[in-house]
This record gives sequence, structure tokens and C-alpha cells, in this order.
Amino acid sequence: MTNYVDLDDLKSRVYFETATVDDRYTWEEITPDPAIAQTTYDQWTDGFRRFRLTGCAHRAVDRDGELCTHCGHAFPYSPHTVWETEGTKKAAAKKTAAKRAPRKPRGTK
Repeated sequence: MTNYVDLDDLKSRVYFETATVDDRYTWEEITPDPAIAQTTYDQWTDGFRRFRLTGCAHRAVDRDGELCTHCGHAFPYSPHTVWETEGTKKAAAKKTAAKRAPRKPRGTK
């Protein structure tokens, strides 16, 4: 049995900017309300930016069949993530490298 994160619980919290380094989630910055006494000039009094978690990023590495191994929700269809494997990445890199190979000068065999 896989334990998935509770996205609803995580969405109800407020995070500081360092949390946005976690690329498993999508983030949205919270703008301060000027009517609240803790803000001055559209900035938080303590100078730290605040963020809200908006959802799971559904990274290709978190894919296990039809489900996201991180959040447990159905993985959205994307032809890039469906066909992108380690073998296809290497083949694409070789193809790109072959296109960039320098040509031989004319008159040489």
C-alpha cells in the first residue's frame, strides 16, 4: 500500500519562499492585503514572501501507470511523459549530436 500526501491539508497552509524549491508541487505567491495591519506598502512587515500550494506537479518521475506515485491522483495525459523514457532521451540526444557533426570539406574522401 502506498501512502500518498494529503493535498487538501497541504493546500490549507502558508509557506515561505524556501518551500517553493520543492518541485513536486505547484506554487502561487500570496499578495498581502493592504487592509491588514501587518503589511506596509504591498510587502509583509517581516520582509518574507509567502506562498500557497496549488497542487501536485505530476512530474514524469512520479508516474506509475495511470497514477501519480506522489499524490495518488490520475496522471494527466501528456504525450511527452508517456513516450519519454531513458532510451528515447538517449536516442534523441544522439540524433541531435549527429546533426551537429561538422561536415568534411569538399574534395576529401
